[in-house]
Amino acid sequence: DISAYGHSIGAHLVPNPTVLVIDDQMQSVAVLLQYFRGQSVNVMVALDGVDGIKKAQQGEVDIILLDVSMPDMSGYAVCQALKGKPETENIPVIFISGKSAVGDETTGFEVGAVDYIVKPVSPPIVLARVRTHLSLVRVSHLEKSHHDAIHMLGEAGHYNDNDTGVHMWRMAAYAGALAQ
Repeated sequence: DISAYGHSIGAHLVPNPTVLVIDDQMQSVAVLLQYFRGQSVNVMVALDGVDGIKKAQQGEVDIILLDVSMPDMSGYAVCQALKGKPETENIPVIFISGKSAVGDETTGFEVGAVDYIVKPVSPPIVLARVRTHLSLVRVSHLEKSHHDAIHMLGEAGHYNDNDTGVHMWRMAAYAGALAQ
């Protein structure tokens, strides 16, 4: 029972986040699918890097679990390709690999991964790391929306008469001073 591993992945995050699993080994995919059973999460699967990149570009993917050792295109190359495209550069990538040397993990981080989990994996670790990185994504989205709202309010002051516009900027300065 997956609920024994802690809180639901989707709890307090984006409703029903989408996890893209990119791995050429069906056994590894089946294990990860079992971990996510009963969680408030959508899971997509790609069995090679090219298909994984295509699925990441087509859909609303919130996080990617990526194997390193795959034929034709390594996980490192897939991650680099994803980080090189504006539509996928902000999707967190967690490598899940049997490669456990420090150099392998270092390469994973150098190509843009946010985490690296060595196989064999345990359900609590995978679920906790996915939950943590999804919460970090949520925080960055909130920060951006707050910044955008403040900017729009500042711009709105320009569309009023001089008295109101000056008042808006003065209030913004007061708010900034209070925030500091």
